[in-house]
Amino acid sequence: MNPKLKKLIDNYCNNWSAKQITGSGSNRVYYRITFPKGSCIAVYSSNSKETKAFLNFTQTFDEAGANVPKIIAADETDNIYLLEDLGNIALFDLITTKKNNTLNDYLTELCRKSLKCLANIQFAASKNINYSLAFPTPTFDKMSIMWDLNYFKYNFLKVINVDFDELALEKDFNFIADKALAANTNSFMYRDFQSRNIIIRNNEPWFIDYQGGRKGPCTYDLVSFIYQAKAGFIDDDRSVLKNDYYNFISQYIDYDKKHFDNDVLIMRLLRILQTLGAYGFRGLIERKPHFYESISISLENTYSLLQELDVDSFKLPELRNVFSSIKAKKNLGNNNNNIVPDKLNLIVTSFSYLYNSVPSDHSHGGGFVFDCRALPNPYWIPELRQFCGKDLPIINFLENEKEVYDFLDYAVNITEISVKKYIQRNFNMLQVSFGCSGGKHRSVYCAEKFAEYYQKKYKNINVIINHLREDTW
Repeated sequence: MNPKLKKLIDNYCNNWSAKQITGSGSNRVYYRITFPKGSCIAVYSSNSKETKAFLNFTQTFDEAGANVPKIIAADETDNIYLLEDLGNIALFDLITTKKNNTLNDYLTELCRKSLKCLANIQFAASKNINYSLAFPTPTFDKMSIMWDLNYFKYNFLKVINVDFDELALEKDFNFIADKALAANTNSFMYRDFQSRNIIIRNNEPWFIDYQGGRKGPCTYDLVSFIYQAKAGFIDDDRSVLKNDYYNFISQYIDYDKKHFDNDVLIMRLLRILQTLGAYGFRGLIERKPHFYESISISLENTYSLLQELDVDSFKLPELRNVFSSIKAKKNLGNNNNNIVPDKLNLIVTSFSYLYNSVPSDHSHGGGFVFDCRALPNPYWIPELRQFCGKDLPIINFLENEKEVYDFLDYAVNITEISVKKYIQRNFNMLQVSFGCSGGKHRSVYCAEKFAEYYQKKYKNINVIINHLREDTW
């Protein structure tokens, strides 16, 4: 723990203990501090501007009566502060336990309360907000919009190796930005208003993580909430909540309903692209599990949204081409659709060192990666180049090489220790990956043979095979 944060806690309470709270998308460090008379949340941030914005926003909202944590102690110089502990029941945790994907009356009411409070924060509690402290920008301007769109381009599209016309995509981005800037922007934009950032205490919503807020469109926050990928709202529930929110904000501003509906559409597109950028960075690059696991849901939402957008008003030709290319990919990372909850799922993946990131085990950070590049390469035999590792000519070629047998024996002997232990301990997932230069010949053959061994020997495990370059064969 940061020594200065420790001293701040010492000055507030005695006989305390700390438990670090697992973060998700930020670099802030959180601890739940417990002591004889209660608890609080201790925070250290490496970003002074973000700290100043959060503390100022919190004080402003608190003074206006909004449901935000009280600041117990703070040292802006050292980017440390103590907050009221709101508890650990996030609205997200309640929503994701819903049955048949439908909100019950209790959850619907919590969501309605959350949106009513959001409207208050956006238009009333934020009246005295000092937007000059907003980080990284005080307003939702074209520059910040282009940051988000380029975040998607560089941290998602380029990471998954999707080809696109740079100039044509930039034209689509400018079109999206201009449409977004035409939205009603005279409110506080929470920026990350989603159910993970809403804590339920005494059946009331309380709010955290608004340090990225700025002056901007209120509809952005509505979209962030009802279209959050893993919250899994069905369209009927979204429609109800959207209408409720429109009624709430109508108490503060005069907002034409058709204009509102159009703004929601463009914010959906902007938000989902920004979110995919975040999932690419946090999930594919930093390999944080829940971000990675949300990618497939967000992609399906994007495909659906592009179908909804009026073709004449939202042509976006290159963006549509990009998502057509993504949809054509047979594997984008691990395919978890075939996961079996009550078995060990052995995920066997082939990949390319040239075109893919090394796959990670997205369940708990373990797993094995085997480098096949030392094995004989059929790529250098012209008549074999067109085939893949599942084709007979490649199989015959590799099975004539003793070192291939030895390599697979070593891989099985090493991994089988873990497989047996994982079965004994009721672990749910283990990933084993094989990589070669192009992800077409050696890694594919090894992955197939390795999976075949476990499929034959262990009837009580579920073997899933992914070939990350299969769409290029």
